[in-house]
This record gives sequence, structure tokens and C-alpha cells, in this order.
Amino acid sequence: MDILETPRLTLRRLEESDAERLFEIYREPDVLRYFAVGPPDTVDDARAAIRRHLLRYEEWGFGLWATVLRETGDLVGRCGLLLQNLDGDPEIEVAYLIAPAHWGRGLAREASRAIRDYGFGPLKQERLVAIIHVDNERSKRVARSIGMAFDRRSKYLHLDVDVFAMGRPASP
Repeated sequence: MDILETPRLTLRRLEESDAERLFEIYREPDVLRYFAVGPPDTVDDARAAIRRHLLRYEEWGFGLWATVLRETGDLVGRCGLLLQNLDGDPEIEVAYLIAPAHWGRGLAREASRAIRDYGFGPLKQERLVAIIHVDNERSKRVARSIGMAFDRRSKYLHLDVDVFAMGRPASP
């Protein structure tokens, strides 16, 4: 089921059939360099993670979505919204991960803008965040490009992170 479309991307619900491609993406060098968890050990582990996201769609009404190039139909990542516990408070995170072969093309920014608009629009969220490893400058640029600003430094799981945030834009 398609959730969002941008000029170059379709964001749709993850499917168990996405497990092999996501497993390949997660295993590429540097993809999870700044993440608190490493890559899944097997394709079955990736499939189990997808099943967890399928449950989150039902529980939360959102989650991580397969990120697909419209032109080719190729799955190039997974982006979406996640409910996180940050410093004891619930926060909705704009999350983005794109395969390295597609870095530098603005796809994470394009997906993140659409996700931000979905979060503030149909989901009526008042605040969105990006939880970013302190050394991940690429990800910080994406957060800034969609209107987020540095909010604070924090710990997330065992990592030092910078939290970028933005509130719902005022209506014109």
C-alpha cells in the first residue's frame, strides 16, 4: 500500500518480500555506521524486523516504509516515522536510510520532506524530531534541509546523539 509519493520516490508499507533487499542494504559498509544496532545476521532476521513494522502500522498508524525509486521500482532504502522514547518522553522521529549507491542525490531530503508533511498533515503531530549520532554530518544536513534545528545533545541507547526538532508550522 502506497503511503506517499514524491517526484522520484514512492514510500509504501514494507512487505516481507523486501527482506532480501533490505538485508543487502543493511550489510553495505557505512550504512549503519552511526546506528545503535548493527545489521541483521540473516535475511530471516530482516524479515522478522519487517513483521514488527507491520504490527507498528496497526498500533501507531505509521512506521518505516519501503523507499522505492518510481522510475525503476527499485527499493533503495527505508524511511518513515518512528515512536521513540527519548529522555523519558515520547517523540515522533523522522527516520531515513538510503542505500549508499544513491547517496548525494537528495533522496533522503526528498523523502524526509514528504514524511515531515505527512506527520504534520494527516497525522496532526505537534512536533517531530531527528535523533542523529553526533558525528553524522550528512544526516544533520538532511534534518536542517527540512526545517529542523538543533534542540539538544542527549543519549539514545548507548550513543551520544544530537536531537534536531521542529514544531508544527503555523497556518498561513
